[in-house]
Amino acid sequence: MGAESMRASAVRVGSRGAVVALMVALTGTVGGCASSTTGTPGPDTSSTATSAPASTPASTSSSTSVQPSLPSPSTPSSPSRTPTTGTPTPTTSPTTPSPAPFDPYTAYVTVSSLNLRAAASSDAAVSSALSRGDRVQVTGRDVNGFTPIRHDGDAYWVTSGYLSRNRPEPLPASVKAPVRTMYTTTVLNVRVHPLAGSQLLGTLESGARITTAGAVAGSWTSITYQGGTGWVRSQYLTTNRPAPTSPTTGVALDKRCTTGLVVCISKSDRQLRLVQDGKILISLDARFGSEEGPTREGTFTIGWRSKDWVSTIYGSKMPYAMFFSGGQAIHYSSDFAARGYAGNSHGCVNIRSMGGIQYVWNHAPVGTTVVVYR
Repeated sequence: MGAESMRASAVRVGSRGAVVALMVALTGTVGGCASSTTGTPGPDTSSTATSAPASTPASTSSSTSVQPSLPSPSTPSSPSRTPTTGTPTPTTSPTTPSPAPFDPYTAYVTVSSLNLRAAASSDAAVSSALSRGDRVQVTGRDVNGFTPIRHDGDAYWVTSGYLSRNRPEPLPASVKAPVRTMYTTTVLNVRVHPLAGSQLLGTLESGARITTAGAVAGSWTSITYQGGTGWVRSQYLTTNRPAPTSPTTGVALDKRCTTGLVVCISKSDRQLRLVQDGKILISLDARFGSEEGPTREGTFTIGWRSKDWVSTIYGSKMPYAMFFSGGQAIHYSSDFAARGYAGNSHGCVNIRSMGGIQYVWNHAPVGTTVVVYR
């Protein structure tokens, strides 16, 4: 049968089977497809084309459009940047100002004995000692409470506060005197030497009983005092026992200081008094903080003590420190001993008598009441 006759026959029949038969006759395949890929077939593809049998009608399926695969957009690479190097700005290192030059000067020893040490420390070796009135050359500024000096051509360190630019007044000659018991007739200062400007050891209250030490020097009498000796004005001593008086005669003690053992500190008369049941055991000159750092007022207790404390803030020594309110303590002050009331503390209660502070230390343990008032 010719091709034209076959097409005419298919049209006349008009059936799907005739169309299929016509396609089989012309091509010999039904929906054959060849893989467009080469190599190993994928899981959904066959490696060979399959011919449908001529007698099997082709099934109708919806055609699926295949989207062409597009290349993944590539992330544009950032252009490389070469850091630019500018001309650095020159900097100038800060300079620490040099301390003013120190001018050495001549000074004199003001105490009976002053140790010469190899270094600025109380633990440094002592080579010898100077006597009152000895002349030295001060060669530098104080360091940790010690002053550098030269004596007889050698360099030493001495405790600060015991040198003066002025030659000390000669001591009056002392002569022997009988040892006896006497009483004070007023509040009386006890000094290291028989001189009005000598270092103060402490104070005796009116009516205090004392024992003389067997010597007088001019208008002064030597007495035994706190395990050592001191000097008091002879005119204020008597062999007559005074009539009993109130323990606070001449002294306005705060009422909080009259019961038990109390460290009673008065800002108005600048005195520290150790008081037992209203009786004053010792009275010492005291110095306080300034308006910027005042010594706190009120009733406290000695919380802890340190015999060789050094301030963690200022680096200064605080011998026999008795802390009663935070960082505020009662302690000896070499600056107070040297300059008196020309200065002030940073809030602590300064005592300028070493013997006096030692007495308080020995009699006022932790827990002792402290009263600070005006």
